[in-house]
Amino acid sequence: MTMRTKFRWLYTFFATVSLLVLCYYHDNYAYLFGEDTTLFTALETHLQRTSSSVFIRDSVVFINTGYDLQLVDTEHGKEVITHRQHLSQLLQDIAKTDYKYVLVDIRFEQGDTTSDDAALFDVIKSMSPKIMIAKHWDYNQKRDFPLADSSLNSLAAYCDYTSSLFKTAFEKYQYVQNGGASAALRVYSDLTGKMVHPQFPGIFRDGHQLCLNSLFLYIPEDFSKSRMRWNGKNKYWNLWEDFYGPYSIAEERDAIFPDMFRNKIIVIGDYVNDCHDTYLGKQPGPYLHLLAYDSLRRGKHIISFWYILLLSVIYYALFYQIFNQVRLIYKIPFVRKSKSRLVHFLISLVGYTFILALASGFAYILFQRPVSIFLPTIIFSIVDTFYKYTHYEA
Repeated sequence: MTMRTKFRWLYTFFATVSLLVLCYYHDNYAYLFGEDTTLFTALETHLQRTSSSVFIRDSVVFINTGYDLQLVDTEHGKEVITHRQHLSQLLQDIAKTDYKYVLVDIRFEQGDTTSDDAALFDVIKSMSPKIMIAKHWDYNQKRDFPLADSSLNSLAAYCDYTSSLFKTAFEKYQYVQNGGASAALRVYSDLTGKMVHPQFPGIFRDGHQLCLNSLFLYIPEDFSKSRMRWNGKNKYWNLWEDFYGPYSIAEERDAIFPDMFRNKIIVIGDYVNDCHDTYLGKQPGPYLHLLAYDSLRRGKHIISFWYILLLSVIYYALFYQIFNQVRLIYKIPFVRKSKSRLVHFLISLVGYTFILALASGFAYILFQRPVSIFLPTIIFSIVDTFYKYTHYEA
């Protein structure tokens, strides 16, 4: 046995650990890179139908402010903002009920001011700590856009969606953004007392558990089309039209609101204009924040020990095959003794992509975490080719 052969297990171990770390950073990247989401979208659909920890639709009230607009003078000219009086009235009525939490995805930045701002901001501050408002990062100035009232900073969280030169569509949600909490993470922290923290550069934890900061979001329902569900119920309510206008529930409001908002998360924002490209078409930003919170609630960001163990076994086995130039499947007596040309032909078709796709489906069923396929497939192919080239004997 040569020295090189003797230490093949060490090469295999080192390669396995390196790939695990590389895949973690790859999974934390803000965009899907080379991954096909079809498999785990289909699996998620099935799990939603069978799991007891389903999407919290019945615990949420969505309220649209997309038609509640007013024109204001700013240093850049006239601009349209959310109608302050309408929003203030809604929040005052919500505050009288036994609501659970309010997520307000509306901009309250300097320059967009009205005579009603002070009263609105007082209502918001009175609802602390069961309310969150939006703030945004100024990528040109490398700082937050300043809020109209600095005392609201303690209630604000990021409602941004990252993009790049190569990707303009929303794909993955980042929980820690620009060193601060996103809207989804703020809701999660306020309701559970838990928090996602950066441990080392690029490495995150929730409590003592390793977790991801960037998640692909499964979208269970298309909010971009009709606002009515198949059963005739609203996906969301229009603020003035449904609650305060001449054809609204105004007369029954005092009787309806307590039950409507009791123990509910209320997500207020623009469901008409504030929409982002996704694999399911354009979806409202406030809805995506709620989906991101729901993923945290279900623990989909947590990377368990058993998940890491599963990946370690799979990666170690594949690297073992490469460094020893063997096919582990031939260790199975039935396969080894088979003389069927069909069996051997089918085995020859089993490559890294097929094995990792099976592993990904299996991992998603067990842990609701997909196994990255694209990057490991590339790495295994490169290592295999390089190893064969360096050990080629003419």
